[in-house]
Amino acid sequence: MEFKPAFHNDPTIKDKMLRSAIAHRRGDTFVQGLGEYFEEGKGCHLGCAVMSVTGKRGNWHRQFSDLVNCHPEISNLQEYFFESLPMQKDRLWSESVIDAMPVGADLDRGYWSFMAWMLIDPDYGVIACESQEQARLAIQEVGLLCRRSSAGDMPTESEWTDAARAADAALAADAARPLWAARSAGAAVEAGVLWSAGGSEPFWAVMSSHAVREAVEAREAQSAEEVWAARAAHIQRMAEQLIIEMANSPFPDKEQNQRPAKEIPSPAIREVLLV
Repeated sequence: MEFKPAFHNDPTIKDKMLRSAIAHRRGDTFVQGLGEYFEEGKGCHLGCAVMSVTGKRGNWHRQFSDLVNCHPEISNLQEYFFESLPMQKDRLWSESVIDAMPVGADLDRGYWSFMAWMLIDPDYGVIACESQEQARLAIQEVGLLCRRSSAGDMPTESEWTDAARAADAALAADAARPLWAARSAGAAVEAGVLWSAGGSEPFWAVMSSHAVREAVEAREAQSAEEVWAARAAHIQRMAEQLIIEMANSPFPDKEQNQRPAKEIPSPAIREVLLV
């Protein structure tokens, strides 16, 4: 796995994005559902971040991933959470997630750590929503491959393929009911195969995990309001975890996993997403 230092080891890129996020939050100029990403001084997470550095419109996801020096899927997830969080939370999202990304760190490995958490965390992972043993084993196998990736040991294509077969077998084992958790694992497998090619399959793994939660919540909830409340809480928890994993992204070229001393100190905005 190629190491790409976040922000190209240039703290001024992060500083421009962070200052812009704070200004947009204070000016109430973050907007959800904006098709053009940035219009008349208002914009979404990616639009405001990109305009603060390049001032150029268009190809927003690619521009953001090039500036941050990360896989495009990280920009997809950050924008997805911005658009999905409740309005009172999305105002803090940009500055929280930008502040969390250490200059010089390997954010791609932080992303794979997030994928592993999403699949096999005993409390919040999709494995907790699956009771069928064969499906649980398939999810566990994929989650462990994601964990290996987060340590810098990217599995081979054949290993991902074997995991895909296990997920497919779990889906075929009980066709009478939808095994959304196994489907989420299958999407994560596709993420591993396509990751090096710059594909966007990891995003669909996350979407599948939402489907898992929604299916379980629909069975357990007493009303539609409870379903929506549970869904919102799950999205907020996932967004918080992405911030945690970005902040803990490793520095492969350093003996100790710590922020570079040359990084510009960010303003006192340690209002993490969920407090």
